[in-house]
Amino acid sequence: MSEAEHGARGIHAPAVPAASHRGENWRDRDQIIEIIAIYKFVKVAGLLAIDFGLIKLLQPATGVRIQNWILALSESDAHPHVLRGLVLITSLSSRRIQELGVVVLFYAVLYMIEGLGLWFQSRWAEYLTIVATGMFIPIEIYEVVQRVTVPRVGALIVNIGAVVYLAYRLRHENERVRIV
Repeated sequence: MSEAEHGARGIHAPAVPAASHRGENWRDRDQIIEIIAIYKFVKVAGLLAIDFGLIKLLQPATGVRIQNWILALSESDAHPHVLRGLVLITSLSSRRIQELGVVVLFYAVLYMIEGLGLWFQSRWAEYLTIVATGMFIPIEIYEVVQRVTVPRVGALIVNIGAVVYLAYRLRHENERVRIV
């Protein structure tokens, strides 16, 4: 059989990444990538909740309500972290709250872009997630060293796991390519 006939039969068809969505079974998709994407979406939801809270802080009635909470909590055996947090919040200027809101919104958008890219299993999203998540691992390690808490250790483990998995996946990309 000639080479032209082989090409016509699809033997030398171009390689297509296994993650193309067209006509693929859900079992063909990488569920770990989807779990990482869902983790990013959960972060987006949390950041948006924080952002809406910051916007609410700009309303005068909210400031008065927080002042009342501080007075009530200072007279009780309330958790000291809650009281410190409320005091910190009320000490922020309107401008600082707006700046914080913009930063939080920026990170929410970044996580949404990462999550959507990962959900559709785009290669660029894997690179973006490695860089964006990897940049914060040293800070997370520093925070864990300063004070060990279960949420900090858990977040550090999840983020390191995600970066390692994505790097491994990209490194061994040739193994996940199939001929169509």
